[in-house]
Amino acid sequence: MGLLMYGEISEKSENSTPPAMPEITLNCIVRDKPTEVFQVSIDKNASIDRFKETFREKLPDIFGSIGTIGIKVWFVQVAQNDTRLAQFTYDMRPIGTILGTTPAYEVTQATRSVESHLEYINVDSDEIHCQIHRHRRKTKTCKKKKRKKRSKRKEDDDGDDDEGEEEFFNHSDDDLDYYNVYALFIGVATMWQFLKRKISNEITACDTKFANDLSTHDTKINATFNAERGRIYAEINNKLTAEIGKIKARDDVFTKEAQKILSMVNNITTRLNTIEEACRNDFSAINASIENLQNEMIRQYAVARRIQPVETDQLSMADQSETSNQSHANSSGSSDSGPITFRGISLTVWTRFKQLFDQIRDEKGLNTEEICLLVAMEIRELGGKIKKNTIQGFYERNITKRGGYISTLDDIGLWIDSKNNENLDSNSE
Repeated sequence: MGLLMYGEISEKSENSTPPAMPEITLNCIVRDKPTEVFQVSIDKNASIDRFKETFREKLPDIFGSIGTIGIKVWFVQVAQNDTRLAQFTYDMRPIGTILGTTPAYEVTQATRSVESHLEYINVDSDEIHCQIHRHRRKTKTCKKKKRKKRSKRKEDDDGDDDEGEEEFFNHSDDDLDYYNVYALFIGVATMWQFLKRKISNEITACDTKFANDLSTHDTKINATFNAERGRIYAEINNKLTAEIGKIKARDDVFTKEAQKILSMVNNITTRLNTIEEACRNDFSAINASIENLQNEMIRQYAVARRIQPVETDQLSMADQSETSNQSHANSSGSSDSGPITFRGISLTVWTRFKQLFDQIRDEKGLNTEEICLLVAMEIRELGGKIKKNTIQGFYERNITKRGGYISTLDDIGLWIDSKNNENLDSNSE
């Protein structure tokens, strides 16, 4: 009973059905393309042979034409941006030699499970976990050695072998040169990719640093601005608070003074109310008596003026004259002119005229000249004849007697009567 061949092992591993276990996802690279990282998911209990078959299915262009025995697998743990990955393309040394102390394990037994090779590999990290490449046959460049002389027959028998051997070695040298050139090209391309990535990382780092510096400066500027604004606000607030305090203090003083004045006014008002309450009846009686007397005097004067206008005027003139010692007859016939002295009935008529004159002027909002003209026109409507200047002179008590009697007294009395009658009519209504 012999050992199983790789094909039989592969068939056995494919036909076997392992128990369902959680899958693991590994970050993988091909040695000739270390910058192209791809992921492979597989059951942890699957065999290495099944693992290799997965690569044949995933990368048919690279591994589709070879069997699983021609695929070499290394489990590693190295960063994706590690610069040593570029050496994989041109350095033919083993992966473990290139990586040095970095964990790297070559798979040598196809029947073992994948999980058994991951004891020191952290599959949860974003680093590279697996490296694969085609199995390279070791070839050596051999120089043709001198052979000892043999029989011609032996040389004839071995001639074909020598030519085949020489041709084999020459072909191996060409393959090695081809792989070296290809590896050099891949190495240069990989280094260029790493250089581009490094430049991009540097640019990104510079951009990040610039953005951080700019953000820091913005933060400082904002902090300075906020501090200055806070200081200004605090200063303004303090000044306003101080001014408000002063204004409030003055308002308090004014309020106290106003309350004091109001208290005094209230006291005075109270006293006046008390006095008015005590004297209200007396004042009412006195006012009524005065008003009755005034109305009676006006009525009596109007009656007397209608009955004896000439005698009444002469009597009034006699009462008003303080300097004349002549008799009543001489005074009435005198043709001298002089200013009147308003006494007696004349004073009563003037007083009533002034009351009505001022009342109408205030009600209508007229000046002295306008009210005088209005009174003159109303007297003419009543049948009298008087001028505006005469009305103004009588109102200002600046009029002279003429013809022995005051010619204007009748006209003014007529106007006063009309106004009194209007007041009586309005009161009766």
